Amino acid sequence: MLTRSGNHYLLTPFAERLRPLVASAVAAVDRVFSAESEFDAAVSGREFSVVSSDYGVSVVGAPLVALLER
Repeated sequence: MLTRSGNHYLLTPFAERLRPLVASAVAAVDRVFSAESEFDAAVSGREFSVVSSDYGVSVVGAPLVALLER
């Protein structure tokens, strides 16, 4: 995607062809994430899974449960 030219890099011809497509994809992703409404845990029906090592659970497990119980 990049070629070195002296002390800087230049886009390859293929990267130049992809440039407008990437810009469009990034704009679409931005619209998806900016359109989401505010999250209210008190009324949300969403379910979340937290995956962690045993050590991670031993360090943050109790404080996280206490925070979530509020």
